Amino acid sequence: MESKMDGAPSRDTSSASTTSVGSLGVFEVMERPLLQRFNETKEAITAAVSELLGLLSETTSLMQTPITWVEHSPTGQTIVREDTLEEERVTAASASERANWVLEAVSRDTMKVVFIGRTSNGKSTTVNAMLHRNILPSGLGHTTNCFCRVHGTEEAEPYMQFGSDQARQKIENIKQLAHALFPEKSVESDSFVDVYWPRERCPLLYHGVEIIDSPGLDLNADFDTWIDQFCCDADVFVLVANAESSLNLTEKNFFRRVKQKISSPNVFVCFNRWDQVQDNEDETDSPASMVKEQHMVNAKSLMEDDLGYVPGTVPAPPPLEDRVFFISSREALKRRTNVSSRIFNKENAAKRLKEFARFETAFEDCISTSAMNTRFASHIGTGCELAQTMSNTLKATLQKAQARREQVENYNSIQKAQLEKIRAKRIQEELQCRQTIKSASTTVSKTISNILFNESANIVNGSVGQFRDKENSFDIKSPWAFTRNLSSHVEAKLHAALDTRCTNLIQETHDATHNDIRERITDLVPTALLPAVLTNDHPHFKARFYLNCNGLVETFSPDLRFQFSLGFPTLKQAVQTLNMQMPWDKAAGAVVKSFSEDHDVDVAELALSVLKSPVTIATIVSTCLSRSFTRKLFMYACMLYGTLYMYEWMTYTQAAQIRRLKQQFVEHTMKEMENIARHASFHCEQDLENTLSSALDTVFKRIDSIDNQLLSGIREIQNDLTNLDTTTDKLSQLMTGFEEENHLFCELKERMATPHSNDESFYESQ
Repeated sequence: MESKMDGAPSRDTSSASTTSVGSLGVFEVMERPLLQRFNETKEAITAAVSELLGLLSETTSLMQTPITWVEHSPTGQTIVREDTLEEERVTAASASERANWVLEAVSRDTMKVVFIGRTSNGKSTTVNAMLHRNILPSGLGHTTNCFCRVHGTEEAEPYMQFGSDQARQKIENIKQLAHALFPEKSVESDSFVDVYWPRERCPLLYHGVEIIDSPGLDLNADFDTWIDQFCCDADVFVLVANAESSLNLTEKNFFRRVKQKISSPNVFVCFNRWDQVQDNEDETDSPASMVKEQHMVNAKSLMEDDLGYVPGTVPAPPPLEDRVFFISSREALKRRTNVSSRIFNKENAAKRLKEFARFETAFEDCISTSAMNTRFASHIGTGCELAQTMSNTLKATLQKAQARREQVENYNSIQKAQLEKIRAKRIQEELQCRQTIKSASTTVSKTISNILFNESANIVNGSVGQFRDKENSFDIKSPWAFTRNLSSHVEAKLHAALDTRCTNLIQETHDATHNDIRERITDLVPTALLPAVLTNDHPHFKARFYLNCNGLVETFSPDLRFQFSLGFPTLKQAVQTLNMQMPWDKAAGAVVKSFSEDHDVDVAELALSVLKSPVTIATIVSTCLSRSFTRKLFMYACMLYGTLYMYEWMTYTQAAQIRRLKQQFVEHTMKEMENIARHASFHCEQDLENTLSSALDTVFKRIDSIDNQLLSGIREIQNDLTNLDTTTDKLSQLMTGFEEENHLFCELKERMATPHSNDESFYESQ
């Protein structure tokens, strides 16, 4: 709760140049020229920080929009990249937070002084000694349980308020409300207890000071969080350390966090309990002078290494001896409240009281005579640092955005060139590829047909002769099962022969065609996009031969009836064969041919018809039997004919029947071989053509997809270029704004370092 200070009446002073300015709130008493310059400086810093906040707000909003650009992957796929500028956004957000702290610190009407330190180091005792009254709870161990704020008031009697409750309470209640040893009555640890103390009892409160007594550092995580929240934006920090120990990381880490918000915080270091060091040095091996020297080294390290107090900078840091003190707050409190105590060394005690008074003098000078430097110097430095940091950040971001734009522009040119190349040659290359596929398929078809026509007789005869009916499926009345097994065996042998003779040839043809297509696509598609079109795997084509020999069974009708080799049907066939194959005597042949043509009859048919006639046979037989020799010859002939008939009939076993069936199957197969060859070559041709065409279709679909992607990518790139132009323009404007802010803060810093009596023109210009 930020409490506004009531207007204070004029204090009596011997200086005629001072006047009462109670309504101004920051200082109740200040020389008029200094007060006017103070207000003008405050207004200039407030305006500069407000403008800085506006720039930071725009920067944070701008950094939320990513910088986009495009790249292509090794596979040729277009990828949209995003640079989220998260680091720059975080930097801007952090700077904005710090600027808000600065604006709040500059705008408040009180000077915020925080007493900080580890538990039981004497923070509350030091505040009580400065107030000349034992007000705040103090003691051994963890004592202060909440944040206590001390304000000045014109009231005659002190009082206190708790939180948002405006009811006044007695000052004595703070001993229980803020005391850690009374948890049943104490307030919440993250609460504030406001103490209003009469200014007449504490001259320091005339300077509009708000003193905050905090719980101990490193007590627990919650306390550290609340201390960071409520105390890090103070105008002045008083670090109360224990002189019997040393500064450690707890105090240093706190001030490192402070420096993240305030560039150069105003810090006093008080090594409390110095009486214990001096009074007990005879009982220890640590002389007070050496302990003091060690503390000074540690304090110097804190000031220079952690807080950045570098000698020679502008404005110049205060001397170390004016910021580091060795005191005994308890001793000073007892002396000021007239409480008697045992004094071991009066000379040392007097020096410690003088040191405490010197601390109060330096502290009062910091909040009165040097008030403007105390209130504003560190905040001007913070503003200058923030403006410079953001200017550098935006400069780097602008360079990055410009580099991205150049990259996008180059890639856009590449994309356009690739699109034009693909569209110019695509149709022509696709037609050439399909002609190559058709030529390869026709070659394969002819190869298969030639092999089947030229070598099928040997293959079929050999496979039929090798066939063994392992299933004993032969049945003369129903030979279809046997015929199917025989057909499957013949098909397997034909398939094996084709596989041996044609597979490698077909694969070579396929590979050659495939490579030819790849070469054409390689010439068509840019190298960067080839991985997205052509895969690296080498396709293997498995040739399949559709012989369909089982279809022969459906058209095959075997005749397994017994046929005597000298029977009339056999003789007829023999005569017909002889007539067709054997060469006749030219004269006999001419007569037979003339007779056949004149009478339109077949001589062989005529001869057989004569033999079939009973009258003709009886006439021939009676003629032959009319003679004794002929009669005997005829009888022997009949006996021989009958013997041959009986022999053939008896030897016409199942094996003979199977041989006849195989012979008839071979003859039937050879008649159908033309259809088989046509069927097999056609299907193999179609398989190869379909396989290659399918692969080609896939490739050109990918090319069409790339065409669409390129076109879409080019449109997106144009949008990216427009967005990048907008971003770079905005970055350039913001960078210029931060540079101007940095220049303004630097001028304010110089004015603070070298004050002039007449600065109206400077502040009016700002």
